[in-house]
Amino acid sequence: MDGETVASWVKDGRDVVFVDIREPHEVAGGHVAGATLVPMNQVPDKIKAIPTDKPVVIYCAAGGRSFGVTHYLREQGIADTWSLIGGIGAWIEQDADAWAPPPSSARFKPTRPVRLSAAGAKRLGRDVVSGTIQQVGEAEGAHRYTLGILDDTGMERITDLSEDDLEPIGRG
Repeated sequence: MDGETVASWVKDGRDVVFVDIREPHEVAGGHVAGATLVPMNQVPDKIKAIPTDKPVVIYCAAGGRSFGVTHYLREQGIADTWSLIGGIGAWIEQDADAWAPPPSSARFKPTRPVRLSAAGAKRLGRDVVSGTIQQVGEAEGAHRYTLGILDDTGMERITDLSEDDLEPIGRG
């Protein structure tokens, strides 16, 4: 699928889901705002993060890896899945405002495994859960994070988290 067609879907109000399958070092430079971040080698284990009820646009750097992942997802029964020809660059040409570069000073980078801290879980009235950083932004001079939590029904997103709400899993 070319970027112009995907842009027309978005302009027409279609609820398109973007899935970025690039590696963490590639995503660190930015991604489509609101995209689900699932590195290519994790797609089989995180297939439940990919919705089956709306069009899904898979993208990588140039379009080669996304073509293979799209084929794999269609084989798994996710029929309304499309590879973005030309990768992330093709989308930026269509909608540069949709690009979400994370602040370089952010403690947690996109795709980083984290969990809610005890303080964050208490503030949100939730159990301590783990997931991956899906988006990093800034608001009122502070970093704000979106945590993606994968369960049997798909990926839940918890938005507007502070660094105090999160703690790292593993090294880094």
